[in-house]
Amino acid sequence: MQPDLRICVVSYNTLALLDNCLSSLIRHSSRFSVAIVVVDNGSTDGSVEMVRAKYPQVELIELGANSGYGRANNAALLNSPGRYYLVLNSDTLVHDGAIDALIEAMDASPTLGAAGGALINPDGSMQTNWAVGDLTLASVLWEQTYLAKIFPRSKLFGDYFRSTWPRDCDTTIPQACGACLIARADTFNQLGGFDPAIFMYAEDTDLCRRIRDVGLEVGYISGARFTHLHGQSSTGELRPRMIVEHNRSRIYYFRKHAGPVAAAASRAIMVAGAILRAAIRTLAPAGGPRAGSQFINVACWTALAHVPPPPPSTRRIG
Repeated sequence: MQPDLRICVVSYNTLALLDNCLSSLIRHSSRFSVAIVVVDNGSTDGSVEMVRAKYPQVELIELGANSGYGRANNAALLNSPGRYYLVLNSDTLVHDGAIDALIEAMDASPTLGAAGGALINPDGSMQTNWAVGDLTLASVLWEQTYLAKIFPRSKLFGDYFRSTWPRDCDTTIPQACGACLIARADTFNQLGGFDPAIFMYAEDTDLCRRIRDVGLEVGYISGARFTHLHGQSSTGELRPRMIVEHNRSRIYYFRKHAGPVAAAASRAIMVAGAILRAAIRTLAPAGGPRAGSQFINVACWTALAHVPPPPPSTRRIG
């Protein structure tokens, strides 16, 4: 019998985070039937052994190498049994009733193709640093020039993050965060899942865009609460390369949905943004050339990043 929900947690060297995430999932059980799958992207920190020893009820898929977030989720979800699929970051903690709230909302709203839950900071405050609005060249420009941060309440500059929106009520939004994203299984499968050309960071934006392109909506479910330890899996020396991967994914997104000219424009904006950040850090009282060098690297790597053409199977339907 197929479960109501198939949950996929992707992990890459996040042993402690993964353990806490799975523990919260098991502890806060659902009245619906739920299957949990962990996809390991080639971890070397004992994550696989921990899952086998502590969570025998959890299905484990070992990919043997870091294939990226979207591909790893596809490996566990595409054409698998379940009415709904839930993509969940390993750095999340499930609150009581959150899983039921997501499923109930999807059951009650057949026009929802996907939905996100409420992401909470460890101190209990609402997390507002994930994108809600449409990804456009203007939104990238406002972000890279700090205008979105300087004027967060502006409808022009602040629309992408909508940091003043209290996130305390259900609504429809252009995109939901891939840290906690539920989708109808038939819709996910129809669209071919996440675009495998995106390694990480814009796969949720792209999927939500394609869901809307087939006439469905993306929702926000305020009663489905998840603590999100934002950025815990991409800190330290990984950070500059993660920024570059974020930029590369955006360039790909624009190439796919708006064409090569828009892709080139987005690349130029993000290179300029990295140079601006390098200058600010270099000139800062506690900075200096060394402080700005990371962003010089980001600018160079972004300028030279290879962006493949979109595979025909993942282009927009309809």
